[in-house]
Amino acid sequence: MKVSELPLPVDGGRALRIETDTDSVMIVGDEYSRKAYIDQFGDVETVYDAKTRWYRVPAFDAKRKEYSDHKARDCAIWGCE
Repeated sequence: MKVSELPLPVDGGRALRIETDTDSVMIVGDEYSRKAYIDQFGDVETVYDAKTRWYRVPAFDAKRKEYSDHKARDCAIWGCE
């Protein structure tokens, strides 16, 4: 399901968590934040992951792995918190 098709929470329901192209997720709880996500990452296909309760974005897998590999190298050099 594309980001534009995901049902937004109603009546104070739990906001959606959608993966980005890094190791983070973006919280989407209204039309404004949905538009911000789409503007930044596109109207990508998502897959719900019941274990994490996030929407995963398979199209970002390679870029996310590259980001994580670079981050691990930097952590090895500079340390991580």
